[in-house]
Amino acid sequence: MKKVITIILILIFIFIVVVGAFSIKDILEENKLRDESELLLELTNAEEYDDSKISEVLNRTITKGDCAKVEKALKEYVKAEYEETKKIRNILENEKIYNVLTPENYKNDGPEFEESLKYIEDSKNTIKEASDKLILLMDDSEKLKFIENQTFNTNEDKKYYINFYKELISVDENANKTDMENMNKSTSDVISFLDSMKEVLEFLKENKNEWNVENNELVFTSEKLSDEFNNLIDKLGEE
Repeated sequence: MKKVITIILILIFIFIVVVGAFSIKDILEENKLRDESELLLELTNAEEYDDSKISEVLNRTITKGDCAKVEKALKEYVKAEYEETKKIRNILENEKIYNVLTPENYKNDGPEFEESLKYIEDSKNTIKEASDKLILLMDDSEKLKFIENQTFNTNEDKKYYINFYKELISVDENANKTDMENMNKSTSDVISFLDSMKEVLEFLKENKNEWNVENNELVFTSEKLSDEFNNLIDKLGEE
């Protein structure tokens, strides 16, 4: 009888050790993913993007098991958000957009400014579309689609890992609302700036026979037109 009890105790001990080992392993995997999430947050919020590093982190898998499914969902979401942000950043960080209103461009693309006006309009459309997609991605239901697409063994496992995903992805209705409002305002400001640039070019186009570029300076045939032009430029500085 004592022998049977001893065997049972040994089996219980082995079971506890095995379960404990699995639990510790799961905790270690979760902590690895928390660190990875923090790294992604740091990289995507940096003043200067390191695109190669961001791409490296987004395209690797550092966890195993169910945690790997959470990692996949997290990185698919961040990648979708990052790609739209990158479209906007590529426009705003490109010198071309700021060279539109220069004497060199007035001379090269004027007086009709077909290329410049098209570039501004294309830039506006790209920014609007990317902004709309980013605002959609900020919605909680959209965030959760990425993890809900993953398959787990049991409903309990799914519930547990969805909650873990929520922790990593910051599902918060109030915070999301603020982010959406900020995104809308930022987009509106940029579009207003581009519209003001367009207004300058259209003014030059309408008065194409009344100006010229001399010694790398824009010169008008009348002080009135010069003042109107300068007012449009001043308006840009207020955007």
